[in-house]
Amino acid sequence: MPTIKFCRIGKSDLHNLIPELANTICITQILEPDKEYSPMTIQECKRAIKNNQFGIKKCGVQPDSWAGAARICGGTNKMPTLEQLTQLDRYFYEFPDDLSDKSEVSLVNGFHLKEKEIAPFVDKSPYSDVSFSIWSNKEDSDRFSYTHMYSVFFSYTSLSARHFITELAVCVAPYNK
Repeated sequence: MPTIKFCRIGKSDLHNLIPELANTICITQILEPDKEYSPMTIQECKRAIKNNQFGIKKCGVQPDSWAGAARICGGTNKMPTLEQLTQLDRYFYEFPDDLSDKSEVSLVNGFHLKEKEIAPFVDKSPYSDVSFSIWSNKEDSDRFSYTHMYSVFFSYTSLSARHFITELAVCVAPYNK
């Protein structure tokens, strides 16, 4: 099971905030939608497919925020997998000690977000509350791709419309010691 280590993100050094993380994946950038990365137009998306760029397989909406995230990260292979995004729950939420299944997070079960760990993500989120959503590397169709939402009320994976300009682009790279 791969775990995530935070590496340099701009001027902050998140692995100092979470030193217990293992050394297989680095988060290298957290980018705010429509400010730090731009959605692709349908023409740009089709050109990327034609030129076999960024791992994009389908186009159909404009603007295409998910394709823009793939472009800014340098390809879908540099975006987090759904498994990696689910694993972040362990670092973003405090769990009761007796909880064995951490796959479904909800406030009802007494979980709450760790403010220090989520701060770099919430600061970039366009949502008005303490929540954020991250694009995964997995596209479903020309209109939908998978995201993972982290909130004070829940954490879950879902399909999001690719034209939504609310998801963060998070770029990852293999960790090299």
